[in-house]
Amino acid sequence: MPKEIIIQGKNCRLFYAGDIWVSKDGTIAAKAGRNDYDYKILVIQENDNGKFVTNMYGTKVSIAFAVMKCFGRPEPNDGKRHVIKHKDGDLRNCELSNLEWIIEPYYHNTAPTIDLTQNGVTFTVHKSGVVTFNNQVLTVSDYVHDTRLGLNVCVEPFIMLASSNGNINLELDSIMASAGYVNGDNTVLKYPEILHRDNDWKNFASDNLEWVDVLDRRFNDYLLQKQADRHHRNVEINPGKTLPVDM
Repeated sequence: MPKEIIIQGKNCRLFYAGDIWVSKDGTIAAKAGRNDYDYKILVIQENDNGKFVTNMYGTKVSIAFAVMKCFGRPEPNDGKRHVIKHKDGDLRNCELSNLEWIIEPYYHNTAPTIDLTQNGVTFTVHKSGVVTFNNQVLTVSDYVHDTRLGLNVCVEPFIMLASSNGNINLELDSIMASAGYVNGDNTVLKYPEILHRDNDWKNFASDNLEWVDVLDRRFNDYLLQKQADRHHRNVEINPGKTLPVDM
């Protein structure tokens, strides 16, 4: 049984990962001290994700997560991602009876555009696979120059964003996934990958993208076609040069 003490008349258990004591109803949280009865009551705060406290290391610890870990059933071990649901919809109600583990809901975006922010830079992703910044279409690159080889090398298609911390490269597959424009539910797959249904590795339109398991035969066919296409692209971007066998 987890270690338990009484704080302000309520049974509290120690959430080791967060280094805090928490009550079953989620109304009391305390910083753990040198021994079981050396503790300090913490102020419970709220944000859009629910109630939390800041532990001695400056880390925000979710009260709902701490309550579930200390008093609730273990998170299901079925290979899927889970989140905690507040049954009454009130994120402030962290009583154990109001909490349950559910499979992380899959979100699919049907809107024509969505704004995303990376490294402080906000850009617009279109369902068609186009990305714009300040109403300007960003160029998609599919190769970089390898100074060691002295060759241009084909890579996953990406866009470049200029931020205050320097340029950042973002792959189109990852962008479309973050935007919610990939069809299917990746939360129920053990090894999810993004399939381009028409086997065109440069077609990022939402209706061409689908979450599949890495063992899906369609994904294997896609990889074979992609490998061939990238080889042709390497030849194209290195005119007159002899390429290594693995390119």
